[in-house]
Amino acid sequence: MSAIDWNKLIKIEDKWIEKHLLSQTTSRDTKVVVRGYSIPFSGTKNSYKNFAVALSEIIGEFTHDKSQLSRLGILKANKNAQKIFGNIDPSKDGRYGELILFAIVESILRCPMVSHKIPSSFHDQVKGGDGIFIGDYEYKKGEYNTAILIGESKIWQNYSAALDDSLASVDRFHDSTSGPRFNSQEFLVAKRGIALSDDFDPEVLYNYLSPETTEHRSCIMVHPTFIMYETNTINTIERKALTAIEAETLIKNYISSRHSDHINLINEKLALFSNLNAVYLDFFILPVKSVDDFRKEVFYEIHGINYTK
Repeated sequence: MSAIDWNKLIKIEDKWIEKHLLSQTTSRDTKVVVRGYSIPFSGTKNSYKNFAVALSEIIGEFTHDKSQLSRLGILKANKNAQKIFGNIDPSKDGRYGELILFAIVESILRCPMVSHKIPSSFHDQVKGGDGIFIGDYEYKKGEYNTAILIGESKIWQNYSAALDDSLASVDRFHDSTSGPRFNSQEFLVAKRGIALSDDFDPEVLYNYLSPETTEHRSCIMVHPTFIMYETNTINTIERKALTAIEAETLIKNYISSRHSDHINLINEKLALFSNLNAVYLDFFILPVKSVDDFRKEVFYEIHGINYTK
Protein backbone atom coordinates (compact mmCIF):
# COMPACT_ATOMS: atom_id res chain seq x y z
CA MET A 1 0.00 0.00 0.00
CA SER A 2 1.27 3.47 -0.87
CA ALA A 3 2.08 5.70 2.08
CA ILE A 4 1.89 9.45 2.63
CA ASP A 5 3.75 11.34 5.34
CA TRP A 6 0.68 13.14 6.67
CA ASN A 7 2.74 15.38 8.94
CA LYS A 8 4.19 17.14 5.89
CA LEU A 9 0.68 18.32 4.97
CA ILE A 10 -0.11 19.92 8.34
CA LYS A 11 -0.25 23.73 8.17
CA ILE A 12 -1.00 24.58 11.81
CA GLU A 13 1.68 24.23 14.50
CA ASP A 14 1.14 21.72 17.29
CA LYS A 15 1.12 24.41 19.99
CA TRP A 16 -1.47 26.63 18.27
CA ILE A 17 -4.48 25.62 20.36
CA GLU A 18 -2.35 25.51 23.49
CA LYS A 19 -1.42 29.16 22.89
CA HIS A 20 -4.99 30.38 22.47
CA LEU A 21 -7.25 28.08 24.52
CA LEU A 22 -6.89 26.38 27.89
CA SER A 23 -7.40 22.61 28.05
CA GLN A 24 -9.48 21.88 31.15
CA THR A 25 -10.74 18.28 30.93
CA THR A 26 -10.25 15.16 28.80
CA SER A 27 -11.98 11.78 29.06
CA ARG A 28 -11.76 8.74 26.82
CA ASP A 29 -14.17 5.79 26.84
CA THR A 30 -13.36 3.28 24.10
CA LYS A 31 -14.30 5.21 20.93
CA VAL A 32 -15.63 8.41 22.52
CA VAL A 33 -13.34 11.25 23.61
CA VAL A 34 -14.67 14.39 25.32
CA ARG A 35 -12.42 17.43 25.80
CA GLY A 36 -13.31 20.68 27.54
CA TYR A 37 -11.67 24.03 26.81
CA SER A 38 -11.95 27.65 27.87
CA ILE A 39 -10.92 31.02 26.46
CA PRO A 40 -8.25 32.55 28.73
CA PHE A 41 -9.26 35.55 30.84
CA SER A 42 -7.75 38.97 30.29
CA GLY A 43 -7.75 40.29 33.82
CA THR A 44 -11.25 39.46 35.03
CA LYS A 45 -12.83 39.71 31.57
CA ASN A 46 -13.30 36.69 29.33
CA SER A 47 -12.43 38.52 26.12
CA TYR A 48 -12.69 36.90 22.67
CA LYS A 49 -10.17 39.36 21.20
CA ASN A 50 -6.97 37.29 21.25
CA PHE A 51 -8.65 34.11 20.02
CA ALA A 52 -10.46 35.99 17.25
CA VAL A 53 -7.21 37.66 16.13
CA ALA A 54 -5.45 34.29 16.06
CA LEU A 55 -8.25 32.79 13.95
CA SER A 56 -8.10 35.70 11.51
CA GLU A 57 -4.38 35.03 11.03
CA ILE A 58 -4.89 31.44 9.78
CA ILE A 59 -7.67 32.00 7.23
CA GLY A 60 -5.07 31.78 4.47
CA GLU A 61 -3.99 28.32 5.62
CA PHE A 62 -7.65 27.33 5.96
CA THR A 63 -8.62 28.28 2.40
CA HIS A 64 -5.40 27.34 0.56
CA ASP A 65 -3.40 24.14 0.26
CA LYS A 66 0.37 24.03 0.71
CA SER A 67 1.17 24.42 -2.97
CA GLN A 68 -1.01 27.54 -3.16
CA LEU A 69 0.55 28.96 0.01
CA SER A 70 4.02 28.39 -1.41
CA ARG A 71 3.10 30.18 -4.62
CA LEU A 72 1.15 33.09 -3.12
CA GLY A 73 2.79 33.66 0.24
CA ILE A 74 0.79 33.96 3.46
CA LEU A 75 -0.07 37.67 3.11
CA LYS A 76 -1.67 37.29 -0.31
CA ALA A 77 -3.34 34.03 0.76
CA ASN A 78 -4.93 35.84 3.73
CA LYS A 79 -6.10 38.64 1.45
CA ASN A 80 -7.69 36.11 -0.90
CA ALA A 81 -9.28 34.40 2.08
CA GLN A 82 -10.92 37.65 3.17
CA LYS A 83 -12.70 37.77 -0.19
CA ILE A 84 -13.81 34.17 0.14
CA PHE A 85 -15.30 34.83 3.57
CA GLY A 86 -17.08 37.93 2.25
CA ASN A 87 -19.62 40.25 3.85
CA ILE A 88 -21.86 37.49 5.21
CA ASP A 89 -23.99 37.88 8.34
CA PRO A 90 -21.77 36.34 11.06
CA SER A 91 -24.82 35.06 12.95
CA LYS A 92 -25.61 32.78 9.98
CA ASP A 93 -22.11 31.91 8.77
CA GLY A 94 -21.01 28.37 9.61
CA ARG A 95 -17.43 28.91 8.45
CA TYR A 96 -16.21 30.22 11.81
CA GLY A 97 -16.90 26.84 13.35
CA GLU A 98 -15.20 25.13 10.40
CA LEU A 99 -12.16 27.40 10.87
CA ILE A 100 -11.89 26.46 14.55
CA LEU A 101 -12.35 22.78 13.71
CA PHE A 102 -9.53 23.04 11.17
CA ALA A 103 -7.21 24.55 13.81
CA ILE A 104 -8.20 21.94 16.40
CA VAL A 105 -7.78 18.87 14.20
CA GLU A 106 -4.46 19.98 12.73
CA SER A 107 -3.04 21.32 15.99
CA ILE A 108 -4.26 18.73 18.51
CA LEU A 109 -4.97 15.59 16.49
CA ARG A 110 -2.13 16.31 14.01
CA CYS A 111 -4.23 15.19 11.07
CA PRO A 112 -4.13 17.55 8.06
CA MET A 113 -7.12 18.85 6.18
CA VAL A 114 -6.96 17.25 2.74
CA SER A 115 -10.10 18.74 1.22
CA HIS A 116 -12.61 21.55 1.59
CA LYS A 117 -16.29 21.10 0.85
CA ILE A 118 -15.88 23.80 -1.79
CA PRO A 119 -12.39 24.26 -3.25
CA SER A 120 -12.63 27.78 -4.64
CA SER A 121 -15.56 29.54 -2.97
CA PHE A 122 -17.62 29.22 0.16
CA HIS A 123 -20.53 31.25 -1.19
CA ASP A 124 -22.40 28.12 -2.33
CA GLN A 125 -22.68 26.02 0.79
CA VAL A 126 -22.60 22.24 0.35
CA LYS A 127 -24.26 19.96 2.85
CA GLY A 128 -21.86 17.51 4.45
CA GLY A 129 -18.97 17.36 6.86
CA ASP A 130 -17.08 20.50 7.83
CA GLY A 131 -13.83 19.45 6.18
CA ILE A 132 -12.11 16.13 5.54
CA PHE A 133 -8.85 15.24 7.26
CA ILE A 134 -6.58 12.20 7.00
CA GLY A 135 -3.75 11.30 9.32
CA ASP A 136 -2.41 9.06 12.05
CA TYR A 137 -5.05 9.25 14.79
CA GLU A 138 -4.23 8.30 18.38
CA TYR A 139 -7.06 5.83 18.97
CA LYS A 140 -5.72 4.93 22.41
CA LYS A 141 -2.80 6.28 24.39
CA GLY A 142 0.40 5.87 22.41
CA GLU A 143 -1.19 3.84 19.60
CA TYR A 144 -2.06 5.21 16.16
CA ASN A 145 -3.93 4.15 13.04
CA THR A 146 -4.47 5.97 9.76
CA ALA A 147 -7.87 7.62 9.95
CA ILE A 148 -10.30 9.51 7.75
CA LEU A 149 -11.81 12.30 9.81
CA ILE A 150 -15.06 13.98 8.76
CA GLY A 151 -15.67 16.91 11.06
CA GLU A 152 -18.70 18.74 12.43
CA SER A 153 -18.83 22.16 14.06
CA LYS A 154 -21.66 23.87 15.90
CA ILE A 155 -21.65 27.37 17.37
CA TRP A 156 -25.04 27.41 19.07
CA GLN A 157 -26.55 28.96 22.17
CA ASN A 158 -27.63 25.65 23.68
CA TYR A 159 -25.28 22.70 24.26
CA SER A 160 -27.98 20.03 24.10
CA ALA A 161 -29.41 21.33 20.83
CA ALA A 162 -25.93 21.61 19.30
CA LEU A 163 -25.16 18.04 20.34
CA ASP A 164 -28.45 16.78 18.86
CA ASP A 165 -27.74 18.43 15.54
CA SER A 166 -24.11 17.32 15.35
CA LEU A 167 -24.97 13.67 16.05
CA ALA A 168 -27.78 13.74 13.50
CA SER A 169 -25.37 15.21 10.93
CA VAL A 170 -22.76 12.53 11.62
CA ASP A 171 -25.35 9.76 11.57
CA ARG A 172 -26.28 10.61 7.98
CA PHE A 173 -22.97 9.09 6.90
CA HIS A 174 -23.75 5.78 8.60
CA ASP A 175 -27.51 5.35 8.40
CA SER A 176 -28.44 2.42 6.16
CA THR A 177 -30.84 4.59 4.13
CA SER A 178 -29.00 7.89 3.74
CA GLY A 179 -25.42 6.71 4.33
CA PRO A 180 -24.52 5.52 0.82
CA ARG A 181 -25.77 8.76 -0.74
CA PHE A 182 -24.06 11.03 1.78
CA ASN A 183 -20.78 9.14 1.60
CA SER A 184 -20.84 9.22 -2.18
CA GLN A 185 -21.48 12.98 -2.19
CA GLU A 186 -18.93 13.69 0.55
CA PHE A 187 -16.04 11.90 -1.12
CA LEU A 188 -16.99 13.21 -4.56
CA VAL A 189 -16.86 16.79 -3.29
CA ALA A 190 -13.64 15.95 -1.41
CA LYS A 191 -11.94 14.80 -4.60
CA ARG A 192 -12.90 18.06 -6.33
CA GLY A 193 -11.32 20.08 -3.56
CA ILE A 194 -8.32 17.87 -2.97
CA ALA A 195 -5.22 19.50 -1.48
CA LEU A 196 -2.12 19.68 -3.64
CA SER A 197 1.47 19.39 -2.48
CA ASP A 198 4.87 18.37 -3.78
CA ASP A 199 5.04 15.94 -0.84
CA PHE A 200 2.68 13.30 -2.29
CA ASP A 201 1.13 11.88 -5.43
CA PRO A 202 -2.49 13.14 -5.73
CA GLU A 203 -3.54 9.76 -7.07
CA VAL A 204 -2.56 8.16 -3.76
CA LEU A 205 -4.71 10.64 -1.87
CA TYR A 206 -7.57 9.88 -4.27
CA ASN A 207 -7.29 6.25 -3.21
CA TYR A 208 -7.79 7.16 0.44
CA LEU A 209 -10.96 9.02 -0.57
CA SER A 210 -12.29 6.10 -2.62
CA PRO A 211 -14.32 3.65 -0.47
CA GLU A 212 -13.60 0.70 -2.78
CA THR A 213 -9.80 0.83 -2.31
CA THR A 214 -7.50 -0.98 0.10
CA GLU A 215 -6.15 2.36 1.35
CA HIS A 216 -9.62 3.56 2.32
CA ARG A 217 -10.66 0.29 3.97
CA SER A 218 -7.54 0.22 6.13
CA CYS A 219 -8.54 3.51 7.77
CA ILE A 220 -10.65 3.98 10.86
CA MET A 221 -13.44 6.59 10.70
CA VAL A 222 -13.32 9.50 13.16
CA HIS A 223 -15.78 12.37 13.58
CA PRO A 224 -14.12 15.29 15.39
CA THR A 225 -16.90 17.56 16.61
CA PHE A 226 -16.48 21.12 17.87
CA ILE A 227 -19.29 22.58 19.99
CA MET A 228 -19.36 26.15 21.27
CA TYR A 229 -22.28 27.03 23.53
CA GLU A 230 -23.45 29.86 25.77
CA THR A 231 -23.44 29.97 29.55
CA ASN A 232 -24.31 32.76 31.99
CA THR A 233 -21.77 31.32 34.41
CA ILE A 234 -18.99 33.24 32.66
CA ASN A 235 -20.84 36.52 33.30
CA THR A 236 -21.07 35.53 36.97
CA ILE A 237 -17.35 34.73 37.10
CA GLU A 238 -16.50 38.11 35.56
CA ARG A 239 -18.60 39.80 38.22
CA LYS A 240 -17.26 37.84 41.19
CA ALA A 241 -13.57 37.28 40.37
CA LEU A 242 -11.12 39.81 41.77
CA THR A 243 -8.05 38.68 39.81
CA ALA A 244 -7.25 36.76 36.62
CA ILE A 245 -6.02 33.82 38.71
CA GLU A 246 -9.31 33.68 40.58
CA ALA A 247 -11.26 33.91 37.32
CA GLU A 248 -9.27 31.03 35.80
CA THR A 249 -9.85 28.91 38.90
CA LEU A 250 -13.61 29.54 38.72
CA ILE A 251 -13.89 28.69 35.01
CA LYS A 252 -11.84 25.54 35.56
CA ASN A 253 -14.17 24.52 38.38
CA TYR A 254 -17.20 25.19 36.19
CA ILE A 255 -15.94 23.15 33.24
CA SER A 256 -14.77 20.33 35.51
CA SER A 257 -18.17 20.20 37.20
CA ARG A 258 -19.96 20.24 33.85
CA HIS A 259 -17.71 17.60 32.27
CA SER A 260 -19.67 14.63 33.61
CA ASP A 261 -22.93 16.28 32.49
CA HIS A 262 -21.50 16.72 28.99
CA ILE A 263 -20.47 13.06 28.90
CA ASN A 264 -23.76 11.79 30.31
CA LEU A 265 -25.76 13.74 27.73
CA ILE A 266 -23.54 12.43 24.92
CA ASN A 267 -24.06 8.86 26.10
CA GLU A 268 -27.79 9.41 26.50
CA LYS A 269 -28.15 10.75 22.97
CA LEU A 270 -25.82 8.14 21.46
CA ALA A 271 -28.33 5.52 22.56
CA LEU A 272 -30.53 6.89 19.77
CA PHE A 273 -27.75 6.54 17.16
CA SER A 274 -26.61 2.91 17.27
CA ASN A 275 -24.79 3.30 13.93
CA LEU A 276 -22.24 5.55 15.63
CA ASN A 277 -21.01 2.77 17.91
CA ALA A 278 -18.84 1.56 15.02
CA VAL A 279 -16.89 4.82 14.61
CA TYR A 280 -14.80 7.17 16.74
CA LEU A 281 -16.28 10.40 18.10
CA ASP A 282 -13.95 13.12 19.40
CA PHE A 283 -15.72 16.09 21.02
CA PHE A 284 -14.15 19.51 21.67
CA ILE A 285 -16.41 21.65 23.86
CA LEU A 286 -15.96 25.37 24.47
CA PRO A 287 -18.41 27.47 26.56
CA VAL A 288 -18.61 31.24 25.99
CA LYS A 289 -20.66 34.20 27.22
CA SER A 290 -22.31 34.94 23.88
CA VAL A 291 -21.98 33.08 20.60
CA ASP A 292 -23.29 36.10 18.69
CA ASP A 293 -20.67 38.41 20.22
CA PHE A 294 -17.97 35.85 19.44
CA ARG A 295 -19.05 35.65 15.80
CA LYS A 296 -19.09 39.46 15.50
CA GLU A 297 -15.58 39.65 16.96
CA VAL A 298 -14.23 37.12 14.45
CA PHE A 299 -15.90 38.95 11.56
CA TYR A 300 -14.31 42.21 12.69
CA GLU A 301 -10.83 40.70 12.99
CA ILE A 302 -11.07 39.13 9.53
CA HIS A 303 -12.41 42.20 7.72
CA GLY A 304 -11.32 45.11 9.93
CA ILE A 305 -14.89 46.47 10.05
CA ASN A 306 -18.10 45.59 11.81
CA TYR A 307 -20.73 43.67 9.86
CA THR A 308 -23.41 45.80 8.18
CA LYS A 309 -26.28 44.50 6.05
